[in-house]
Amino acid sequence: MSGETIYKLENAKSGRSSCKKCKIKILKNEIRLGVETDGPSFKLQSWYHPTCFTLPRKLVKEKGGMTACQFVEELLEDYTVDEVCSNDTEMIVRQIEQKVSVTKKVKGGEDGDGDGGGVCTERIKKNLARLREEVLGSSDDDEEYKNQPKKKRKMNKLSEEERAEAEVYAMYEKKKNDELKDVLRWNNQMVGGNKDALLTRIIDGQLNGRLGICPSCEKGKMKLKDTEAAKAYCNGYFDEENQARIPCFYECSLKEAPRLLPWYTNEPTEEEKEKMKAMAEEGASNNINSSSTSENIDAKAKLLKRASKLNWNLDSKSRIKEAAQDLTTLCTKDHLVDVPNDDKITKMEIGRLVVQNRSRTASEVMELVIHKFGLTQAKIEKEKKQAKSLSAVCGNAENV
Repeated sequence: MSGETIYKLENAKSGRSSCKKCKIKILKNEIRLGVETDGPSFKLQSWYHPTCFTLPRKLVKEKGGMTACQFVEELLEDYTVDEVCSNDTEMIVRQIEQKVSVTKKVKGGEDGDGDGGGVCTERIKKNLARLREEVLGSSDDDEEYKNQPKKKRKMNKLSEEERAEAEVYAMYEKKKNDELKDVLRWNNQMVGGNKDALLTRIIDGQLNGRLGICPSCEKGKMKLKDTEAAKAYCNGYFDEENQARIPCFYECSLKEAPRLLPWYTNEPTEEEKEKMKAMAEEGASNNINSSSTSENIDAKAKLLKRASKLNWNLDSKSRIKEAAQDLTTLCTKDHLVDVPNDDKITKMEIGRLVVQNRSRTASEVMELVIHKFGLTQAKIEKEKKQAKSLSAVCGNAENV
């Protein structure tokens, strides 16, 4: 029948479709909501993230104020592998009710993952014009600034951060989109979006470092939030083993975002690419901002200091066992390291590290122990972050 609209929920068959609202790619097996409309001789198909979908006005008006719950139960056809509408109706309803703000696409932008960045780059353009005025004594780019009295110009002098942003912008403003995307690819960052979005990511990366692995799910990549340039987020990752999309709702300010160094302005060598790959495989432990709270720094310093005072002699089996026992005692004392509850298992694991690293000092081996098991305080912080991110999408606090 011409004009009939079908609403359906399914797992994406590939990673080629994009959400009609936010323009971000919908990954393979990720849940997507489809709107299919029959025309006279064709079909129109649109896809959305459930959180991006808004109930059409005709349903809200004609159906006497249809709610998201009624929409899911009465109109939404479920083709998902896990039969989400039947088994987890509340989650889908909550996602549809969730309001997601999306900046409208800038005219002339490319198809791709983000469409924001315009407001940010406009501000930086004006700052660049001011910087040129300061350096060269003239500015043709910013008439508003040019017409200000000299006294007011002095009061509006750029901060160091604004100056740095403007300088990076000047380096890339004349480059083509393909050249900008190359820079982002070299640093394993998102390459979708219009030129403003690409420039915004490059400026942020060059000044702060590459966005790293999510500290909440520890596998998803952090991304710059194009609709709010001062924030970063993680929307999850695809689990190859279970062949399922694992969602994540972690969000933070750019200052709190995990970072990796260096930022490459030229194509990295094969050796540098291998290092980047290794860092990605090791995950969140490589983020330069991870476990950087004062409690974690103090705990690590205390452990290394205690280890340096040990009588470290590994010239016999008995002394290796003694060294393993000494490190185990340091780790369990004050519960600073998140080792297993079973002391025998802990001692056995630490003993292996000692044997494999006989040439290292006690402090160096302690660093390896901390890397393997993690700090107890860091684990607590991680659990709090996970609970916070879950609470953002869970209406009932008792379910978190």
